[in-house]
Formats: sequence, C-alpha cells, structure tokens
Amino acid sequence: KNAQARTALHRLTAYRATAKTVVGNDPAAAITAEPVKLESYIYKAGETAKVTVPGVNPRSPTTRGKFVVHAASVEIRDLSITQVKDFLQALESDSAVVVVTSLSIKRNFRDAEKMDLSAAVSTYARVAETPAGAGSGSGTGSGSGTGAAKAGG
Repeated sequence: KNAQARTALHRLTAYRATAKTVVGNDPAAAITAEPVKLESYIYKAGETAKVTVPGVNPRSPTTRGKFVVHAASVEIRDLSITQVKDFLQALESDSAVVVVTSLSIKRNFRDAEKMDLSAAVSTYARVAETPAGAGSGSGTGSGSGTGAAKAGG
C-alpha cells in the first residue's frame, strides 16, 4: 500500500509540474477603470426578459485588492419559471464583468406557480491609479528664501 501511495504521489507531482495554464478569455482583462452602471444594466435585463423591475438598491462600493466591487440588489415578485430563467440569462450574458453573486428564489405564498426572486448583482472596476508625484495638497506655501547654514558639526 505504501509503495502504491508513493507512486501515486510521484505521478501527481509530475502531472502538476507539467500542467499547462489554460489560455483563453481572461475575465480580468475585460475589467476597465469605469464600472458598468448596474441600475441601468439591471433595468435593461428586465426589459430583455419582459420582467418589470420594481427597483434596484445600490450598495456602496468596496475595494478588494486591485479591484473595486460595485453591487446592487433587486427583488422581483410573481415571476414564472421562464421569466426567472430569461432574467438571469440576460443578467449573466450581456457583460463578462457583471455577475450574480447572491440568488434566492422562493415559491410565492399565494400562487405556487409563481416565484419571488431576490438577487445581488456585482460588477468590477480597476482601482484608479494615481500617477507618481500627484498629490492632494494645494501646492501653496510661503518662504523667504534666506537661511543660514551652519558649517561643521
């Protein structure tokens, strides 16, 4: 058993060492400094899915590493299963940088054929980099330009 385990570990180590990275569509490459406007994006997805979006609740942006996460939540009631599918498909397929980060679907209390959807939608933007030497100071000051330097120590 020990010999088989050693062989398996050696093969696994060799496999990991020779594994190649997948070259494809990198989602981080699509992220720009300007985020997608989530409110209009969600309303547009509702129009595409023929769903009336009653309102969008934006959340405050949070910084995570090199990216800023912009989020919003939406609650829609009395949807058919087809409307739920169409709405989620419209949210996920229009932009590669917009994702549904939280989803809750419940059957409607009054009508078992209808569903209530609650979702959190997020998009990402790059953190705005300040150029070197740029500061937030006013740049004003006063000085006489005269001074005495002491020699020696």
